[in-house]
This record gives sequence, C-alpha cells and structure tokens, in this order.
Amino acid sequence: MSSKASVSRQWVVRMLITGVVFTGFGLWAVYDGSVAYPRRNQAIEAYREYREQGRDDEWRQLAEQEGWPAEPDEDDYKSEWDIRTQFIMAALCLPFGLLVLLRLGLKSRQSMSTDEQAFRTCSGTVVPYADIVRIDWRRWPGKGIADVYYRNGRGGEKRARVDAWIFKDGEAVIADIEQATGLSRPATATPEGEADDELAESANPRESKSEETQADSRE
Repeated sequence: MSSKASVSRQWVVRMLITGVVFTGFGLWAVYDGSVAYPRRNQAIEAYREYREQGRDDEWRQLAEQEGWPAEPDEDDYKSEWDIRTQFIMAALCLPFGLLVLLRLGLKSRQSMSTDEQAFRTCSGTVVPYADIVRIDWRRWPGKGIADVYYRNGRGGEKRARVDAWIFKDGEAVIADIEQATGLSRPATATPEGEADDELAESANPRESKSEETQADSRE
C-alpha cells in the first residue's frame, strides 16, 4: 500500500489564469486612474481652451508635440468619480490576484503520500495511522475534500486536508488511509456519479421492477 498525490496540472492552470487576470486587471486600473485618464482630461481641457480662443494652429502643434489626438472626444472626459473608481477596482482585484498567485506558488511543489506505516501530509508531517482518530467525509461527495484528524502529541488534534481537486490521485491517498485505519466513509460519502445512479434507481422503483418482471417472463 503506497500512493502519492501531487498538485493537479489542471488546478495549476486554472489558478494561474485567475491570478494573472485579476492582477493584470488591477494594474490596468491603476494605470488608467493615475496616467491614462488624467492625461486624456488634460488633452480635452487644452483642446477646449485653444478652440475657444481660436488658436487652432497652435493647438495642432501642441497636440503633435504631446502625442494627443488632433480632435479629442470631449464626451470621453473622465470625472473625479471615474478616476476614483479605477483605484477602487484595483484595491479589490490586485490583492485577490496576488493572493491567488501566492497560494499557487506555495502549493505547486507540495505533495502527500502514504506507505505501510504512515500518512505524509502536504506540509511534510508524518502521521502514523495509529494517531489518526477520525475522518470528516461530509464534503467528499460534492467537493472531493476529506479532513483527516490526528493526535498532535499534546492531548489535542490537528487536521490534514486531502483535496482530490487540488491533488491528483488524492482519491488513492484517502483510500489508503481508510483501509489502514478502518475509518470507512459512510454510505452517503460516495462519488457524485455513483450517488446520482443510486438516486435515479430509487426514484424509478416501478421501472426497475418492470424490467425484473420482463426478465422473469422471458426465462
């Protein structure tokens, strides 16, 4: 009995995309709020001023020098609230994106495993099977998450999570722990597909009986 679960490539790709998108959007919002929007407003204000004074030739020279459009869109003028909104979006997106990337960096090299004597958690703690006191299976059917509780040596308990979505082959690891400890999952803690089949069967008892009756009559 020996299994090893490493971080799923699918999970890595999803987290990487999520982290990059949120971080990139946050940086973009900072740029718009601190550079792009103020620069756009400056061009529109100067355009209005030069046009009202009839200094069209001077405006064209200034616009070319500053890299502004020859005829800025005055409807695109950004209010103080428009600018402030960019920083609000950045404050929401940047921390989230960076936290996702940080978690990805911490998790990507982790693994968990089992052998004949013990369970090795993703943090590197070796837990003898005799020290495992219970397994929380409640989130296993829908999310593939099982919490393994073990004695911490000081009269208390610690938790190690087996997440079969993050860790490829997490199912094999928890199966080894289940076999070694005898802490079997309840009947309700079955994979989603199996649970759906059982529900479908129980929901159509007449259909099942009719099939059995037809089979008997053919015999």
